[in-house]
Amino acid sequence: MSITVVSRWKGDHGASDLANQAGPIMRKHGALSVSKGFVYSGALTGQHVVVAQYESFATYGAGMASMMKDPEYQELVKEAMENFELVDRGIVITEEI
Repeated sequence: MSITVVSRWKGDHGASDLANQAGPIMRKHGALSVSKGFVYSGALTGQHVVVAQYESFATYGAGMASMMKDPEYQELVKEAMENFELVDRGIVITEEI
């Protein structure tokens, strides 16, 4: 089973390239894949979505621990918090069917 982390953010669409910068950092710290999206319809319209997938809880935990010590990631989080509001973050245990 893998771990999928879904984060939803509100903020200026023009500042969304922060997710482009986050992707390589997250992969460096164990993410198998990182994707971004923008919600165009429904109750979440206008929100930015970042989805990261990890091999396991152990990989996710180790990745988060090492990212929190990474100065490049810390700076990116600081900039994200200045430009966006984190609306929700969910962790989903997934398995292929």
